[in-house]
Formats: sequence, structure tokens, C-alpha cells
Amino acid sequence: MSLNAVQQFIRDTINGTSSSYLPSLKAWVAPPSVGDIGNAPNAYVWGATFHEHRWTMSAGRYDGDQNYMLGSGGNKKVEYQVYIWISVATKADDPHADEAFPILLENVLKALRATPKVNNITDPSTGQSSSLMDLGEEFQVEYSTPRTTADQRIIRTDCRITAMFFEMISA
Repeated sequence: MSLNAVQQFIRDTINGTSSSYLPSLKAWVAPPSVGDIGNAPNAYVWGATFHEHRWTMSAGRYDGDQNYMLGSGGNKKVEYQVYIWISVATKADDPHADEAFPILLENVLKALRATPKVNNITDPSTGQSSSLMDLGEEFQVEYSTPRTTADQRIIRTDCRITAMFFEMISA
């Protein structure tokens, strides 16, 4: 399993997504230091639930000299639900405040839907290769009620996209 590579792939897929009325989205895995969220929409690919199972094959094999070598054997399937948190701050008097966030949200979903059915990835830290499958096929979106600052000049809108897909690993 390569949760690191999975999160980075999703981050790279949605980073830079634009909306007609907002600056381009900045996507992160680990959130940056606390800063001004009003500069641009932010997305955080953080948190997941997953289930892993293996189709067992022989746990070992013979090399060319007939020496028995141990190995993990089989293939693994990891079923994911990865969370993508999106936060946007807009000015309350912006004439496009009502539509800016929904348009951005739809464009993020479009970016995910546009990924190929199979995506071969390699974890940059471990070198482990795997294939992501069906990213962009199933989502759940929780879109919260907008909140305002005390003086009601800024509206903050948040949502959580749960992307459901799976990863295949040849062990």
C-alpha cells in the first residue's frame, strides 16, 4: 500500500483548479503553516479509511539457481475513501459570492473525473509501484453552511469530498 503516493497523486490532480471567480486552488497533503486563507482556495488531501486484502499465491519462489527465496506472494487490493477538504474565503459583498464556491467545487470534481481509469503511480519515498483504479468514479460531498467573521465581511465556505477508489499492488 502506498497512501503517500495516493495522496500526492490526488493533490497533483486538483492543484491549480480554477473557478471563474476565485484564484487557482492550492492543494496540499500536509497543511502549510497557519496563514491567510483569503489569498486562494485551499484543498487538503488528508485523512482516509481503507481496507486491504491479498490474493495469496506461493509465499516464495525459486531463483535461476534453484535457490528458494521468500517473498510476500500474491496481489493486494486496497479500497480507499480519501478525504479532500476544501476551504474558501470570499468577501461578503462580492457579487459572485453565491456562485464562486459551487463552481470551484464542480471544477475539482471534473478534474478528478478526468483521470484515466488506471493510473500507474510510484511512491517517491519508497519506490513502491502500484495502480490506482476508478478514481473519479464515485464521490460523496459534504458541503457545509457558510460561516462569517464577527464583522460579517468575510464568508468562509468548506466542504469535504470523499473519493472512493482502489489501488492494486503486485506483491
